[in-house]
Amino acid sequence: MKRGLFILAAFLMVVASLQAQKGKISVGGGLAYGTEIKKMGINLRGYYGITDKIDAAPSFTYFFPDKEEYFGGETKWNVWEFNLDGHYKFVESDQYNVYGIAGLNFTGTHWSSNYEFENPITGQTEKYDDSDSDLNIGLNIGAGGQYNFNEKLGAFTELKYVISNYDQLVITFGIIYGL
Repeated sequence: MKRGLFILAAFLMVVASLQAQKGKISVGGGLAYGTEIKKMGINLRGYYGITDKIDAAPSFTYFFPDKEEYFGGETKWNVWEFNLDGHYKFVESDQYNVYGIAGLNFTGTHWSSNYEFENPITGQTEKYDDSDSDLNIGLNIGAGGQYNFNEKLGAFTELKYVISNYDQLVITFGIIYGL
């Protein structure tokens, strides 16, 4: 969890630093779905226009935690990802744009397990607790599109494949607001 808070703080610092630079800046968020973990998540993002065709696009997604209960115990796990992507606009107009995505992916996982069992030798109830975290670096490749309702407000959708030890397709959609 500490690592997740660190990544979220880094994301917010990147977005804040982008505001001090010249170029078009947008922020937004939405929902994401990971096809391998089969979970929905909340996505936060920022865009910074480097050129007319290229945007820097950091994003953070926290997937909703999962819990499995079994006789005498439970296992909990959660997954988050931080992405440093670039968007190349293939098609662009005032109303919409279509872009390719390439970038770095940082995926973090955390699980914890605890259960009680009766020790057959002593006959006493004993508790077992264990947890572990992992951080993996990978690559993103995909495509997305944005539809602009007006100069400030738009909707976006993306299909992005994460190439790493946690390979999966991530489908994201949401709202973007130009600052």
